[in-house]
Amino acid sequence: MPDESRMAPDCGPLTPLRCGDTPRRPWLWLAALVVYALLLNLPFLGSGMPLEHHEALVAERTRGMMEFGHGLVPHLYSTGEPDFKKPPLPFWIQAGLGRLCGGISEFTLRLPSVLAGVGTMLLVVALVRRMAAWRPALVAGLVFTASAASMVWSRKGSVDMLLCLLTTAALVAYWYGLTEPNRRRQVILFAAMWLSLGLGVLAKGPLPLAVWLMAVVGAALADPRARRVGRMLPIAGPLILAAVVVPWGLYVLKTYPGAVEQWYSQSLGRTQGELEGRSHLYDYLYMTPALWLPWPAFVVVGLVTAVRRKTLAPGAVAFLLAWGLGLAALLTFSAEKRIYYVLATAPAMLALAGLGEDYVTFLWQGPRSRLGRWFVALHALAIPGGVLAAVALARRFPDVTAWMVPFGAVLVAGLTVTFVLFVCRRRVAAMASMATLILVAFLVVLAEPVRLVLSPTDRTSADLGRFVAAMDPPPQAVCLYKWRRNAAAVTFYVAQRVPVMEQLDAMAAWRRDHPDGCVVVRAEEAAELEPLGPWRWVFPEAPPGDGRRYCLLQAVGSR
Repeated sequence: MPDESRMAPDCGPLTPLRCGDTPRRPWLWLAALVVYALLLNLPFLGSGMPLEHHEALVAERTRGMMEFGHGLVPHLYSTGEPDFKKPPLPFWIQAGLGRLCGGISEFTLRLPSVLAGVGTMLLVVALVRRMAAWRPALVAGLVFTASAASMVWSRKGSVDMLLCLLTTAALVAYWYGLTEPNRRRQVILFAAMWLSLGLGVLAKGPLPLAVWLMAVVGAALADPRARRVGRMLPIAGPLILAAVVVPWGLYVLKTYPGAVEQWYSQSLGRTQGELEGRSHLYDYLYMTPALWLPWPAFVVVGLVTAVRRKTLAPGAVAFLLAWGLGLAALLTFSAEKRIYYVLATAPAMLALAGLGEDYVTFLWQGPRSRLGRWFVALHALAIPGGVLAAVALARRFPDVTAWMVPFGAVLVAGLTVTFVLFVCRRRVAAMASMATLILVAFLVVLAEPVRLVLSPTDRTSADLGRFVAAMDPPPQAVCLYKWRRNAAAVTFYVAQRVPVMEQLDAMAAWRRDHPDGCVVVRAEEAAELEPLGPWRWVFPEAPPGDGRRYCLLQAVGSR
């Protein structure tokens, strides 16, 4: 990308004096980034990849809301009972898209996350553009798009990428408002911040407020000019947030008073370990950097560059660090830890990684220091590492060996070309080669072995649900016996209510009401159903040898 040095016209009081370079036609490069993100996330988005547990729960709550909740309150489709474990915004989006497309499918379920991922990338570009310059901003957009945070969660039909988008929108609006000299535009930006926070709460509870608070406090501690809270609409702003959140909350409390217990259990109760097993204190030490892959080294380079070369103002550095690490530090003492809880912090650290990648690609003169030589040597290890990874996967999964060998050869060749171009200082070509390699490798992996990343339970629930949906004649009813974990996935594929029977007497009553019904059961628990009457093994046709598998039995009734 050819450069033209100039001072950015909007360098605010919290941005560095040296704002960097601007490439020619930056909007064309930005459009190319959007196309690249869509190429990464749209292929194989539909039925090629069965739904995971959380995705199926989103689908079930959306269908339940459309059928039982008057389009306002999520319900469990399998039971018809209200469910308040998650706020309604994601289900409203899914319901609207489902009506527009004629129903909910894997594609429609995941499309909002794709769009949210692209939107988050654009916000990362806008933030780094405001803090530094166009070129590092575009590089940061590429880094975010090609990160684990984006490539994994932009393809999931869960609520996490939507939350990431809304949280990032609130914090970008905050930074723009903080550095905006025009009061009218500043008011609009801070109003947008409060609106985004309200929508974030309506998407996944109070978590975005915690991320926002940590980032704002970090900026205020580093720079006195960020402490002028009077500019942030301290009265009108919370009223905007309340106008978004409170009406739905009041409706729910009036209609379903028991919702308070679910809200508590999903927030404070979860942090105290009331729902699931406790996690380790150190879990976020590896979970958080996992979201930055393959860019953790560039996060460090970007941070060092921002501090030593002053590519960012101290307030901006503190803001990004508090945003990117503050929530993980806060949640370290939570009893339950999940990697997607800190997904909304990834844009900040990947913005730093973009600064580091920009410095290494366009400004670094080569490995003249011992640290620089180590940096190059460690990244050169990716070439033999690709060979070892291909061999290990081929040995671990023999059924994919036929394509793993040529794919591994192409991967290693691409890494070699990228590294040679970088060493020869053909930096733009090296970055283009790297982006192309990531795209090709990711699409090849999605085409075939994506099933390997799913748990056996997720794959089994999809297989069973699709099998039942294709039965001719279709069963009059389906239930699950002692298998609540993936009931939502079976419900999605069967497209009918699939209750879970926890006790044998409830199973007996269901069998009397549905003499030709089907039941999904663990193979080792199938013998418990024999006293209820004769059953026929439907899927698989005979009892499997592996007792951990789930099977489909059909009652032998009057037919």
